[in-house]
This record gives sequence, C-alpha cells and structure tokens, in this order.
Amino acid sequence: MKAMRWDWARAAAAAGAVWIGASGCQTVTTGKVGEPGATDTAGGVEASLSEARRLNIAVDAKGPAPVADAVRRKVENGLAEKQFNLDAKVPDIQVNLAVATTVFDKSGNYVVLEGTADASVTRAFDRQTVGHQTLTVRADRQLGEDVAARALGEKLGGAAAEWVTKTAASGVVDLAAVDVTVRRPWRPFSGSDVAAYAKLFTDRVSAVPGVRSCRVVSQENADRTLVFRVLYFRQEIPEGILNRIANVKDLEIRPR
Repeated sequence: MKAMRWDWARAAAAAGAVWIGASGCQTVTTGKVGEPGATDTAGGVEASLSEARRLNIAVDAKGPAPVADAVRRKVENGLAEKQFNLDAKVPDIQVNLAVATTVFDKSGNYVVLEGTADASVTRAFDRQTVGHQTLTVRADRQLGEDVAARALGEKLGGAAAEWVTKTAASGVVDLAAVDVTVRRPWRPFSGSDVAAYAKLFTDRVSAVPGVRSCRVVSQENADRTLVFRVLYFRQEIPEGILNRIANVKDLEIRPR
C-alpha cells in the first residue's frame, strides 16, 4: 500500500513559501473514487480514496475443522480481493464466525450436509458489533462425508465471504485508515529531532476530533521521514481527514 507523502519547503525564507493556516486549504481530486491510483490532495498531501479498504481485519472461525477452516479461508480471500488488510495482531475490525453442520439427508454413502455460520463484524477498539447475520446453506448431495464437508465449506464460505466483505465496505463500520508519510523540518528547533516530532505529531493528530488513533509505523533517520497510521471516523470528519490534519498549526506542514 502506497503511503501519503507530505513534502516540506526547504527553508522558512524560501521565496514564495506559504503556510497552511486556519483558513483551510483546497482539495483537488484526480481519478475516480476507488480506482487504483486515485488521489485526494490537500496542501500537498496525497491519499488513496479507497481508505476504508485499508482497515486491518482479523477473521476467526470456530466449529468443525474441515468446514470452519474452509469458511475462514473463503472469507479471508474475499477480503483480500477487496484490498482489505488481514492482520490478526493489530486489527481494526474483528470478524467472528461460529460454524455448525448437520446431516440433512443420508442414503447409503451419499450425504447431504447443511451448515450455518453465525457471523458478526465488530470494531476492535470499542467491541461494538456493527453487523450480525446467521447464514444457512445446504450443499449438494455428495458421495462420502469428506467430499460432502468440502462442498459445504465452499458453499457456506462463499455466502459468508459475500456478506462479510459487503458489510465491511458498506460504511456501517464508519472507520477509515490511512498511512501518512511526513518529513520533519531539517532546520534546528526545539522539536526537530525524530522522537520529539513523532510525539508531537501523534499527540496533536490523536487529539483531533474524529481521530480514533495515530501511531508511528516506521521512521527513517537518514532522510527525516516518519510514517504514521491514522484511524478515524468518517462521519465526524466531513471535510476530509487531509484538510483536518493539514490545519494543525503545530505540525508546521507547508504546501508544495
């Protein structure tokens, strides 16, 4: 995933240098929303417009191993195809699937299995469930229980993947996440070192109304760049996250 990049002016005395002030800054959009490479620019800031697809999602499925494992894989593959990040360590969204199977019909070695997946989509930080659905499917008649279980896992997994991805992308979660790359000021001042600027950025951005969290993802001392991950509520920032952050004066962000 390509991070946003904010470039700093070379010096305060450079001719034509303009500060982003409280009056705001213009947003310029190129490309269509959701298209690869589409950008949203505000004061020299670039970000992908498919921000919701950058959320970290963890998927957990419990139940009979052959079917539950197949359902989990199908859901994870569906999310990956929609460009969500699969991250069980630091998830923004938790998907839980309780899988159960029953024998609907059996005639000799021919078996028809029926299965349910009790699916829920939960915001990880406040444990609020934003979507819940019980999915029920019946697989085709198969010769042998192992084959029947695989058939049920594919069919139930497909139904679960469709519902989970649609729910995660529908807006009910309300969260969006972006990576922000900044280059700290090169000139000496009290907060110009990496650690001080990282703390300043995370403190100021975390305090912005509508921002849920801001944390350092990586830093490079050689060229003074830092990457921050910002998680925020879409509805609480109608003017866009770029405009909101770009007007935090203490960060000394300058337009290109």
